Amino acid sequence: MTLGLLLFCGAIQAGVNDLVIHAGTLFDGLSDPPQHQVSILVRDDKIVSVESGYQSAAGAEVIDLSSATVMPGFIDCHVHISALLAARTNATQYWLTHSDTDRALDATAPAPN
Repeated sequence: MTLGLLLFCGAIQAGVNDLVIHAGTLFDGLSDPPQHQVSILVRDDKIVSVESGYQSAAGAEVIDLSSATVMPGFIDCHVHISALLAARTNATQYWLTHSDTDRALDATAPAPN
């Protein structure tokens, strides 16, 4: 364990923009099954390594997500960006932020095919 920690700290000299994320569970899209209790080193907005256990490089900012699931690079594609609020509870905002064309297109959604 000590040797691993020394190798980890020696291999990653913390830079100005280094970040270490302690992840409880990591879904990376490559590993099967998911990894648990790992440290993710991010340098200049790119993941450079994933190490077992919760480790930190000197000077790096640490984000503790040890009780969370981390899914880097995944995008939530199931978002209803243009959906109306239920029962148009916020009708004022809808009328202020949508054009006549938007409202006409919204009206065609419930029309039968």
